[in-house]
This record gives sequence, structure tokens and C-alpha cells, in this order.
Amino acid sequence: SSGVVVDLTTGLMWQRCPVGYEWKSAACVLPAGAVTTFTWEQALEQAAKSKGFAGFADWRVPNKNELGSIVDYACAQPALDAQLFPDTQPSGYWTSSPNAFTPQRAWAINFSYGDHMSSNRTDQLGVRLVRDVPR
Repeated sequence: SSGVVVDLTTGLMWQRCPVGYEWKSAACVLPAGAVTTFTWEQALEQAAKSKGFAGFADWRVPNKNELGSIVDYACAQPALDAQLFPDTQPSGYWTSSPNAFTPQRAWAINFSYGDHMSSNRTDQLGVRLVRDVPR
């Protein structure tokens, strides 16, 4: 009940709520005035602010393969397991992966249907943090 879920296949631990939400009584709760969307630079800064969540200090923004690993194409709007990840908006979430061809863009995943999208780094998107589970 610490607000995290571990994927044994990938060896990744995920925060169950997107950044801005709080994990309370097995649900993602949105506090008054909470910020839930960020530019790419702000997204990368969120990990530092999440130090200590569930007792860990090494949270980070997932790369596009990692974030893609929680997409469930059997679901839509949002395209993931809503039991594991409540209150995921069916919209874009940042990855840490820059777009190699257009430096002003970075990769995101749209959780409406799970497709990858190249977004302008100034766009306001959601963030879900991850960490590696030592095997």
C-alpha cells in the first residue's frame, strides 16, 4: 500500500499515481491546487522532488521503452491497467528520451491508445516516475 507497483518482467518499480497526485487509501487523490502537467525540463526535475517517495531516492522519468512497457493495447482511454495505475489521464506522458532528429522535441506516450508521440519540449504533459529494482 505504498503507492508503488513492481513489474517483475522488466525489473522496474513504478509510482502508481502520476506526479501531482497523492496515494491515499488505495487511490490517487488530487490535492487542491496540484500541478499535474509539466514541460520536458520540469518533468526531469520532478524526480529530484520525489526523493524519499516510498523510501527511495532514485526515482527518474522513464525512457520511451520503459514507459511503453506499461501500455496495454487491450485497453483504451487509458491504454493501461487502470487497476494498477488509477487516474491515468488518456493523454500524453513524458519520457526521458530526446528526439534525436529534432532537438526541440522529446518522446512521449499518449495513453489514449498507447502510441508514441514526438512532443515539443515546452508542451505540458503528465509524468509518471520509475526506478530500477536491484535484482
